[in-house]
Amino acid sequence: MKDDKKTKEQLIHELEDLRRQATHLEEAESKSRYAEEALKESEEEYRLVVENATESISIVQEGRLKFINPGGVKILGYPLEVLTSKPSLEFIYPDDRKLVIERHIKRMRGEEVPPFHSFRVVRQNGVVRWVEAKAVFVHWNGKAASLNFLKDITERKQAEEALKLSEEKYRTILENIEDGYYEVDLAGNLTFFNDAMSRINGYSRPEM
Repeated sequence: MKDDKKTKEQLIHELEDLRRQATHLEEAESKSRYAEEALKESEEEYRLVVENATESISIVQEGRLKFINPGGVKILGYPLEVLTSKPSLEFIYPDDRKLVIERHIKRMRGEEVPPFHSFRVVRQNGVVRWVEAKAVFVHWNGKAASLNFLKDITERKQAEEALKLSEEKYRTILENIEDGYYEVDLAGNLTFFNDAMSRINGYSRPEM
C-alpha cells in the first residue's frame, strides 16, 4: 500500500509538472506569436517610411544599385530597371565620379570619411541635379555594401550661386565708386573697405 501511495503521489507530481510545462509552452508560443506580429508590424512601418520618403534611400554593392526606393527613382530620373542594371557611377556627373568612388572605397575599408558630401547626378533627360549624400557601411545579404541617403539640393545650390554672384557684383560696384566705403565687425575691426576709402584716409591697403 505504501508503494502504491508513493506511485500515486509521483503520478500527481508528474501531472503537475506536465501542466506547468504545457503552460510554459503556451506562454512561449504566445510570446513568439506576439514577437512575430510585432516584427511584421515593425517591418511594415519601415517599408512605408522607405517607400514614401522623398529622399533617395539605396543600397550600393559591388558597384551596382541593389535597392533603391521610389524617392531615389524620382531624383535620378531613370526607370527602376535601368537604375538596377547599370553601374551606379554611370548616373553620376563625370567630373564628380572620382570623389564619389574615392570616398566609397575608403568607407568600405572602414576608414573615416566626412559624413556628408555633395555631388552632381545626370538624369536620363540630360538635366544635371545636385544631391547631398550621407552613406554608411552595412552588410546586405551577407556582403559589404553602402547604405546611401541622397537629398536633392539643386535649388539650394542655385540660390547660393545667385547670392555669390550678387555679392561679387555688389563688391565690384563698391570697389569702383568714388565715395569711401567700409565695413567693421562688432569689435570695430575692418572687414571690408574700398580703394576710395584707402585714398581718403591716405593709407595703403596693408596699412588699413
